[in-house]
Amino acid sequence: MLAYHLGVPVSQFWNKKTISAEEAERQLPDAEYRDLRDRVIGAKLQMARQEAKLSREEVANATGLTPEKIETYEYGQVSIPFPELTSIAHVVRKSMGYFLEDNNRVGTWLRLQEEYQRFSELPEELRMFVTKPVNQPFIDIALRLSRMPVQELREVGENILNITL
Repeated sequence: MLAYHLGVPVSQFWNKKTISAEEAERQLPDAEYRDLRDRVIGAKLQMARQEAKLSREEVANATGLTPEKIETYEYGQVSIPFPELTSIAHVVRKSMGYFLEDNNRVGTWLRLQEEYQRFSELPEELRMFVTKPVNQPFIDIALRLSRMPVQELREVGENILNITL
């Protein structure tokens, strides 16, 4: 019961290492981690550029970088400075969260910033509605309806019409 309550495996109570010590052992050394991160971001950059049907030259012209610099970023040969990644992300029409890990502090912070920006762009009346806890059931219903297949949603709409007639 204690393991369940703490959210750890039962074997944790017989193990000589703590969970945090085991996690530390599984982590990559910083240099390896940075190299791997640079290659992943570079691959995502190349995919995003190709999805946007842009050449390296077009991205370079739009960002003020050179095509050669874009190529080194795409191959993960060097780390992309944050301001340049922001500029490139805008050109290829991707969010910063697309390029960064969502489960680290920076990725989480960026995702929250983007969500806040979208929220702040909503009409004031809608923002006020969403922020009132009493309206949570309406938001839950809207989420459920948004996940329904179109045919089921039509049937619900028809049933509501039948009730009101």
